[in-house]
Amino acid sequence: SILQRVLTAASAAWFYAATFVAPIEVSPVYGEWNVAATDPRWWVGACAWPVALGGLWVVRRRVAGLAWWGLAQFYVVLLPVLGVVSFNFLTYSAVADHFMYLAIVGGAVAVAAQAERWLAARPAQRWPRGVVACAIVGLCAVQTHREARHWRTNETFWLHVRERDPGGFLAPFNLGKHYARVGDWARAADAFADAATIRPGVAYPFRQYAQAVRHAHGIDAAIAACGCSRRRRSARRTAA
Repeated sequence: SILQRVLTAASAAWFYAATFVAPIEVSPVYGEWNVAATDPRWWVGACAWPVALGGLWVVRRRVAGLAWWGLAQFYVVLLPVLGVVSFNFLTYSAVADHFMYLAIVGGAVAVAAQAERWLAARPAQRWPRGVVACAIVGLCAVQTHREARHWRTNETFWLHVRERDPGGFLAPFNLGKHYARVGDWARAADAFADAATIRPGVAYPFRQYAQAVRHAHGIDAAIAACGCSRRRRSARRTAA
């Protein structure tokens, strides 16, 4: 609904701001959001925005002009992917770090411009604040190195995604694709089985599972797996 999209966009906007400020526990794919207008938690982000904008208006004379440009660029770039407009990736997650790649240019400009203004007003604090800035950059470099280790192979990438989002669909499905590509059909079957369980109403994960079972255990095992699936669907329809 329109209301759900507005609540999603408001929460996503806070998510991107928080991730920019503190990129901790980041993930290539985040868990799916189940936004419900009846859940008061989803109203927190929407209600917090008028307060934040009002605070910025109060301190507007203390904000550098280039910092305003950076803040605007940050969110203008993100606007198409906040969730107001539907697109395919929202099927799996409402947010993604790679949507920030261009937006963080504006965020970095805002931080640099505002820091320069503060230091110009307090020249005696330039040296200690420079040390703090170098420490922050060093911590970000360490965090970048830690995350980059998970991007070395398809397997390490999707295992990392599964660790961050254990109940997500993309990690087991793409692990299954990887194991099938390298011929490890038994592990592919296990991964596709997890994916099919997570999204039982979608046909293609189960088709991939049946093919992996056929390669790993033979045609009879694949037929048996399909028969079990039909019986489970029939039982669910009967129960409904």
